[in-house]
Amino acid sequence: MIDSTTDLQAVQASLDSEQALLRQKQAIATERVVRLEVRHQALVTRCREAKEETADLALELEQAKFVFMADRGKLDAAIANAISTVEAKPKHESCPTPERFGIWNRNVSEARELQSQAERRYGDSYAYYLAVQWKWEAARERFEALAGEEADLREQLQPVLDPILPQVS
Repeated sequence: MIDSTTDLQAVQASLDSEQALLRQKQAIATERVVRLEVRHQALVTRCREAKEETADLALELEQAKFVFMADRGKLDAAIANAISTVEAKPKHESCPTPERFGIWNRNVSEARELQSQAERRYGDSYAYYLAVQWKWEAARERFEALAGEEADLREQLQPVLDPILPQVS
């Protein structure tokens, strides 16, 4: 009888020890899940922010493209005007007066100045477009990286978040 009581006590002690170990493992697992959930929520927030930034920059990029293309049209018009103004040089056969040559020279100077201004505006607007494009591409890459990280973390948490679904390996 003593042996069976001793055996029973040993079995009970072993069970108690295993239950304590299981509780410890469960506490560790719960702590890990809580840390992952907190990290996941932070990633979701960062993803939303990155997505909004990307969308805002996409809109800014479209606007910058519109401006630089309009400036390109103005530059083309200024170039055409300068060319036609230079080509309108009074012909020597028509015996132009010095005044007429003076007017033509002023017109050429003005046309070239307008062309120069149009070139600067176009250069500035194109540089701005390229800068916004670079920022948009960097923001898109950040968003994609964050979205991938969030998907990986969500996949790790899926059994915890939706324990009813069967797990696929």
